[in-house]
Amino acid sequence: MLELKNQINPIEHAIGVTVARFQVNDLHEGQLNMLDTICKNHGKVIIFLGIPNGDGGKHDPLDYATREVMIKQLYPNVIVLPQKDNRDDYVWSKNLDNAIKMPFGDLPALLYGSRDSFIPHYHGQYKTIELLSDINYSGTEARKKVSTRILPSSDFRAGIIHSVYAQRPVTYPTVDVVAYNDKN
Repeated sequence: MLELKNQINPIEHAIGVTVARFQVNDLHEGQLNMLDTICKNHGKVIIFLGIPNGDGGKHDPLDYATREVMIKQLYPNVIVLPQKDNRDDYVWSKNLDNAIKMPFGDLPALLYGSRDSFIPHYHGQYKTIELLSDINYSGTEARKKVSTRILPSSDFRAGIIHSVYAQRPVTYPTVDVVAYNDKN
């Protein structure tokens, strides 16, 4: 069960928003509880999926489109949008504020987070609320566990083929040096 850390009335805000990575093969109980809470409190919901700068690697193995499909399968009525990372929290917050306004204009929004969420990095115009949970789940550990299994299904094999074909080209930076003296 999730409880609100802040004393904010969610009903005073037309839009419920969260920003998350959701880099797991299946949403876990804590993530589901958070999304259920947001959907229960708001008729309009936006889920922003964090997009890393550069290649995601082991920390961010799933691309935006794959995560969007996963969320829309369970929550077909929410809006799912990408949110590009930025090293500057203030620039990132301004970009997020502008993106929140795109679907619904200037309606009041409430941003939801949980353990290790984006909230400490957000410096925008909207109020935030932290959801407290007794569920302690590590996406990193879940990805490690999934990576050790080979599943006997066509979908599993198709996923491997997709991941290989979807890889970005690898660039290997090099430095070429020619050493010479006055005698060439």
